[in-house]
Amino acid sequence: MFRRNLSLKNLIAVIFFLGIAGYAYSNSRDVLSAPEIIIASPENGATVENANQKIVGQALRIKSLFLNGRQITIDKDGNFAEQILLSYGYNVIDLRADGKFGGKVKQTLELVLK
Repeated sequence: MFRRNLSLKNLIAVIFFLGIAGYAYSNSRDVLSAPEIIIASPENGATVENANQKIVGQALRIKSLFLNGRQITIDKDGNFAEQILLSYGYNVIDLRADGKFGGKVKQTLELVLK
């Protein structure tokens, strides 16, 4: 009888510990995850006919975002939309972000203006 109660107590303790560990992980995953830049449009490698292009996307877990070395603003959800003037021919646009928790990330967008 005593042995069965001890096993039940151990099972409850393990379930409790796993619950606490899961809760801690879910609340700390932003700290554990690297910053991320997602470019929604235009598509990388696209050929465009208009020199004035709008770069639209989302930056996650970042402190600051830079487009070709110039800091740009993001909303509270990390969304950004920035106008850029392309040169004729091949263009390389660099997006760089400094993470909230120390990481850095860089994303390159290549466009051709026809």
